[in-house]
Amino acid sequence: MPLEQVFHTVEEVDRLDREVRAAALPTAKAIRELVAEAPTEGLSLLRELRFALVGRHPLEDRPLNLVEQLNQTFTILVTLCAVRILLERHPDSGGARARFGTQGGFDIESVNPRLFAAEAFAATTPQSNRKLQKDMERLVTKAAEYQHRYVFFYSPKYPAAGHQPQLEVPGAHVSVYAVSL
Repeated sequence: MPLEQVFHTVEEVDRLDREVRAAALPTAKAIRELVAEAPTEGLSLLRELRFALVGRHPLEDRPLNLVEQLNQTFTILVTLCAVRILLERHPDSGGARARFGTQGGFDIESVNPRLFAAEAFAATTPQSNRKLQKDMERLVTKAAEYQHRYVFFYSPKYPAAGHQPQLEVPGAHVSVYAVSL
């Protein structure tokens, strides 16, 4: 699976969403087995979960440690939610290009040039590690030529999905949305 993909339909997004969610099943089984076999000393179990390759990459057929799988899985799912919203909101976009790795560019961009750019993340709170602030600053400084700019996030502290104007910076022209997973 390429770490960059162009989506033209919500059905394409839904198909990848199902694949990412399915990749979590073998990891859940491995965790149950680790817990069942775990020594009484808690740090040993945590060490296994942090460093052993008990997880799977959500898009590629290769092992990962659990922490990396967690981070990548939730970021990918947020990105897919955002792509779904953007395809519906901007039917004139020509599609949405999503980047799921660490390559350059925005997390999501319209295929038709300069219509929209977006960043996506999952965090305990949108303010964790100043992630929301950094993404908004990046969009303001590096995406000024885009007609629409967005930040999409998932946080259990924001159970109501949708537009979050209270998190936006006046005059920045970056729309902030919480998504549900």
